[in-house]
Parts: sequence; C-alpha cells; structure tokens
Amino acid sequence: MEQLIDIIGKFKDLKRSGWCKRNVSSPESVADHSFGVALLAFLLTPDNLDKEKCLKLAIVHDLQEIYAGDITPCDANLADKPRLEREAAQRLSRELGNSEFLELFNEFEAQITPEARFVKGLDKIECVMQAAYYDKNQRSPVQLIPEFLGNCRNWLYHAKQHPLILEVLDNLTERKIK
Repeated sequence: MEQLIDIIGKFKDLKRSGWCKRNVSSPESVADHSFGVALLAFLLTPDNLDKEKCLKLAIVHDLQEIYAGDITPCDANLADKPRLEREAAQRLSRELGNSEFLELFNEFEAQITPEARFVKGLDKIECVMQAAYYDKNQRSPVQLIPEFLGNCRNWLYHAKQHPLILEVLDNLTERKIK
C-alpha cells in the first residue's frame, strides 16, 4: 500500500514540463492531464470502440512519466524517450504487481488498435483545450493556442485518426478557441 501511495503522489506532483517551460502559472500535473483525457474518453468514446479499454488507456497513458520524466519534443533527450518510458513502464508494472499496466502501455505506444489511436487523439485534443484554458485565464505570458492547435492539427491529420477526433479538432479550430 505504501508503494501505491507513493506512485499516486508522484503522479499528482509531477508538473507538465511543457507548461513549465512556457512559464504557465500553476501548471497542471501529469495526473491532471490524464484525468482530462479520461473524462474526454468517458464522454466521447463512440459505440464502435471499447469504452472500458479507452478509459484504461487514458488513465495510464502517462503514468510511466513518474520515473521517465515528462519529456517534450524540444528536450535534448527526446531520442531516449522510448527507452526511458519502456523501462519506467516495466518498473511500474513490477511495483504495481499488474501486468495489465504494461500491456496497456505497449498498446498505447504501438498505436495499432483503434482504441489506442483514439485515446492518443484525445491526448492531443486535451492539450489544446488546456492551452485554451490557460489563454482564457491569462496564465501564460504568451498566447499558447496558436502553437498547440497547430501542433495538434499537424499530428492528427497525419495519423490514422478516428473521424470523431478530427471533428472535435475542426470544431475547436472553427471556434478559434476563445
């Protein structure tokens, strides 16, 4: 139980490094982000996908970051990210005594199943929504939406993405998120 308390606490304490690098005031934690992705999965998973699988993927998709760190695309150790996260996921699976965690991590990283691709899309969409929230509440010295919406749009349109994710992105784009 003590180990589980530590894992949950570390997950809640770990701030999203992308927001910290942009000097966002009171940035969300990785756990906050994962909750946002899970809520989107709960609300938006279409009937043709396994909602329980999507929820599980959303909850654990970044848990390995408590050991690997929240590595962003502009970090120097980006090339090491897959290895660091795989090793962290293996460690967590052992510590939790739960092989399903490692299976979910591998599924999410491989992006082969429709559920994994859908949750990855939600992961990207949630970042755009968070950027919109920070902009709306003046929590950053610079406007975040142009960068995050652009990155999200580029990634989603080049990935094999579920049409609902593209619809949500189009809706966010049309509204110009204010």
